[in-house]
Amino acid sequence: MLAPVNPGARVFGVGLNYLTHLTRLGRKEAPPHTIAYIKPDGAIIHPGDEIQYPAITRQLDYEVELVAVVAKPLGDTPHASACLLGFTVGNDISARDAGKQLGSLDLFTQKALDRTAPIGPWITTLDALGGAGQPQLDISLRINGELRQSDNSREMIFPMDELLNFLDARIELRPGDLIFTGSTCGVGLEDGRFW
Repeated sequence: MLAPVNPGARVFGVGLNYLTHLTRLGRKEAPPHTIAYIKPDGAIIHPGDEIQYPAITRQLDYEVELVAVVAKPLGDTPHASACLLGFTVGNDISARDAGKQLGSLDLFTQKALDRTAPIGPWITTLDALGGAGQPQLDISLRINGELRQSDNSREMIFPMDELLNFLDARIELRPGDLIFTGSTCGVGLEDGRFW
């Protein structure tokens, strides 16, 4: 079983996309826009491969996420989600204590660590989901049999079309690119139960 990542594809991530997660972290309302980052190919691992626990963190956290797979350039398509091949699943492992010494957010250290992003293996195509638009897919994560995260992608603050356009306005998306679409509530950051 391999991660569905073609050579040369880029892996992006967005955050601040589930209100239940944000309210558990103390935010009262949705942000005006998402935040984004790029994961290097060294972060990606295949399903079932061992996740590396880097020595630079003591707060390695899990984040189950729906991952969009781009099939063609967005161009002027009125509905950006029509340019997707479909969706897979990923775990956007994060070093939550990154940046504490700086007193600010350090997305590079938090999100780009080697061998910390399992993806796949299956891609569910748009036609199997009824076509383009906002997916309504259940996503969940268990640790040692305990359900820690469970939600549905219909609860995203920023719908799929908006996320894709946000990224594409900054870096033109290409076929094969992957986008982590944000994590829901239940992560270790909320209750201190890290890996």
